Amino acid sequence: MNPEDPRGNVQTSAQKRDPWMTRLHSARKFLKEEHAHRAYLFAEYSKHVKG
Repeated sequence: MNPEDPRGNVQTSAQKRDPWMTRLHSARKFLKEEHAHRAYLFAEYSKHVKG
C-alpha cells in the first residue's frame, strides 16, 4: 500500500501507531462474534432437546 495514498483510512494510521491495540480490538470483536454464534447454536440445540 502506498503511504502517499490519500485514501489511506484512519485505521491504517492507527495500525502504524499501535499494531497491538488493533490486534487486540480485532481479537475481541472475533471473540464476541464467536460467543454470540455459540449462544445461538446452544439455543437451537436446547429447542431440539426440549421439543
